[in-house]
Amino acid sequence: MNAFNKIFSSVSTIFSIIFISMARLSENNKSLTHYIVSMNQKKTPEKIINEASLCLKNILNHRLFAFAIRQDNGTIDVWLDPSMYRKSLESIIMKDFITKDNAKINYINLDFQSKEQEKKFNLENLISYDLQEEGCHAKIYLLPGYSMFKYHDDMVKIILKSTVVSLSNQMDMKRLTMAASIDPLTKCYNRREFGDQLARNAASARRHNNHLSLFMLD
Repeated sequence: MNAFNKIFSSVSTIFSIIFISMARLSENNKSLTHYIVSMNQKKTPEKIINEASLCLKNILNHRLFAFAIRQDNGTIDVWLDPSMYRKSLESIIMKDFITKDNAKINYINLDFQSKEQEKKFNLENLISYDLQEEGCHAKIYLLPGYSMFKYHDDMVKIILKSTVVSLSNQMDMKRLTMAASIDPLTKCYNRREFGDQLARNAASARRHNNHLSLFMLD
């Protein structure tokens, strides 16, 4: 009878662990869906990647150190953790994206000053995930908060893919906006954009009771 109780207790414990894990996974999936929707609502690359960073932290307790994506012109746009020591990752990113010219790296969320003090980190536990599709190469660098499991890998890959899709959509919208406001021959704002900007600035001057000047050159 005592042996039976021990077996029953062990089986109950195993099923409890499985149930708790399934419940946690279900809750994580709901949170992941929320963050993906939120990412697609952001209007700038920095805000999209900030949302991805929050997603990784709050769901998986992983710290996002950097996100990098190569543009069509060869420029590598990089989002970097504000407290991260830039040089620690810059060489890694250049190696991963096969470039020797650090001028191709464009930091989209930071403006480093020469005298700015940046923290150094031990990067031995840093892991990265790669996404390479036609016309797209993106990479995410993060530090796990605890041991990685298979479903963690799946979630990180989903977050990376969702981030790239959100950025792609945002860039497409930007291209469409530019196409609608720029004259293709002169590369200057067209008449409609000129009228829109004039109306916005006039409204701002009235609202703040400021002067407004207009120069016309021909």
